[in-house]
Amino acid sequence: MVLSRDELAAVLQLLLIPGIGPVTARAAIGALGSPLAVIKASQIQLCQVDGIGPTLADSIATYRDREQVKKIRAWLEASEVQVLVVDSDGYPELLQEIADPPLVLFCLGDVSALAGPCLS
Repeated sequence: MVLSRDELAAVLQLLLIPGIGPVTARAAIGALGSPLAVIKASQIQLCQVDGIGPTLADSIATYRDREQVKKIRAWLEASEVQVLVVDSDGYPELLQEIADPPLVLFCLGDVSALAGPCLS
């Protein structure tokens, strides 16, 4: 799955918001459908997600550091780094099975190698 420009920006924005870890981000994406839907959600919608209270909902709803997102996106494009989001095609199946998989993997090179035996 290739992320659209807007979805990539939404994923990067989620990573930059203080207080959001992979568990909360996955819960929000699961409840609202996509990273972009999370970023566009109202505070009321966000508060209905397990693990998101009023303070974090406010942080998500008001975080708009577009410059930082632009910088990261420019770096990704210049370095040919691929972004794999948990539950997307190409994300390593075994990594999805751990209790707290990373929301995003930044990959350089042949991402199909991630499907084979790995060591970390």
